[in-house]
Amino acid sequence: MLASFLPLGSISYLYYADRLVQFPLGIFGVAIGTAALPSLAGLAARREWQGFASALSSSMHLTLVISLPAAAGLAALATPIVSLLFERGAFSTAAVSGTAFALQAYAAGLPAFSCVRSLVSAYYALEDTKTPVWVAVGCLLLNIGMGLILMQFWGHVGLAVATSLSSWANVLLLIWLLARKKGINALESSSATLPKVIFLSLIVLAGAGCTASSPLVAFALIPFWIVGFLALARMWSVPEISMLLDALRSRVVRKRGGA
Repeated sequence: MLASFLPLGSISYLYYADRLVQFPLGIFGVAIGTAALPSLAGLAARREWQGFASALSSSMHLTLVISLPAAAGLAALATPIVSLLFERGAFSTAAVSGTAFALQAYAAGLPAFSCVRSLVSAYYALEDTKTPVWVAVGCLLLNIGMGLILMQFWGHVGLAVATSLSSWANVLLLIWLLARKKGINALESSSATLPKVIFLSLIVLAGAGCTASSPLVAFALIPFWIVGFLALARMWSVPEISMLLDALRSRVVRKRGGA
């Protein structure tokens, strides 16, 4: 609705950018949050709060380990990605630029969009459906308020920034309320893992960003950034990487056995 007051094309830029952000979110963020719910519900039913906090923390860490480098890659390669997928016919170079800027703004919120799924699952497991709704309503109002302000300066990009910022507010409020009401730390033992993942994601952002001006080089090097991130994270003893690689390995073994 707010984008309808902006120049022609603004709604389309936001729509196409949102589709690209939904891809990693749908594959990883939603999947991890959904998979965590049965385990969290069982632990809550048995009132095993230490196990509950540990399971939620593992889910959050795994989400961040995947979403942070994904966000870095999307932000760094926004222009070549949008150009490859959409630049043809009426989708001009100006449209590529507008969509890429929106994608970068949304990418900043990708880790928050993903983490909300696991946090909401935790509240549902605790049979508390009201708190996530009230927090979401508050953050929706915050989104609208910031959008009204930021669109005056940055147009449709300001609306995307408002969405990302309000999503981070959603995550922080859910974490804070979970700790305050239930005494559960959703990021238990994160002091060692998160700085490493953030640092490695910044390397991906800087490295991939340097190749963005040459689309062929940028796309050719995507596997390099993925493998490099995984290798460095494993070498740096990030436990979620070992968990992820072991799960992928076992899945490949099962598929080969079935074949």
